[in-house]
This record gives sequence, structure tokens and C-alpha cells, in this order.
Amino acid sequence: TSKIMNCIIGALLGWVSYLLGRDLFDRRTARISMFIVTFYPSLIRWSVANLKDPMNNFLFLVCIYVMARALYHKITIKSYALLGISLFTLYFFPQKFYFLLAIGCLSLFILLKAILSLKREIRDKWILISIFSTFCTIGILKYNPSPNTLS
Repeated sequence: TSKIMNCIIGALLGWVSYLLGRDLFDRRTARISMFIVTFYPSLIRWSVANLKDPMNNFLFLVCIYVMARALYHKITIKSYALLGISLFTLYFFPQKFYFLLAIGCLSLFILLKAILSLKREIRDKWILISIFSTFCTIGILKYNPSPNTLS
């Protein structure tokens, strides 16, 4: 039954990538992204094997979809609840890497939402500051001497 569940989640991963591509670009791009995600060899292997990776990928992509949709559209409380449930579920997986990525994307979403609400002159300065702080954060995470940074 776990293999069937992984196959279903792998198929849903293609659907969520379609929705994300449609909202960010257009239907043609969405179809291409769905095709790539659906037939990507390692995702097929992970979906057939008894691994946790399809669930991690699916929950992470759901988080990205909700945040990307919230940047340009007004979303309902159900979408925020879906984001909360996905983050809560990702937190309890042994691999904290996806949870840290989702939290990083959530903080970037909040920063981008604030930047989009500013006037043009101030917005340009904030974009430069956010790019600089993103690179600083990546550098700190990459060169941190602690061995348990992303585990």
C-alpha cells in the first residue's frame, strides 16, 4: 500500500507543478513542466520505491505554489491552512532540509510581499538589500562549521 501511495503522490507532484507553471507563466510552460516532473527518471524511481522523497517533494512544491499564488492573487484561508499543514508535516520528517527550504521561501515570500507594496524608489533599494542578505545567508549556511546545519 505504501508503493501505491507513493505513486499517487508522484502523480500529484506533476499536477501541482502544472498549477505552479500556469500561474507563473502560461499553459504551454505548465504542460512542459508537468511532463518533465511526471517523467523525470529519479522521481519515477522514488515513486515506485518505498521512500519518503515523493512526499517531501510534494509538500515542498505545495508550499511554493501557495506562496507564489499569494504574491499575485488574493488567496483564501484554505490556502493558508494548506500551507500550514504542509509546513507542519514537513517539520516531522527526519530530513529537515525541505523544512528549512520551505521556511526560507516563506520568509522570502513575506519580504517580496512587503517589497511589492512599497513605492518604486524604495522598492529598488529593498530589492538590492534582499539580494545581498540572501547571498549572505547562503554563505553563512554553506560555510558554517557546525556539522548539523541541515540535518
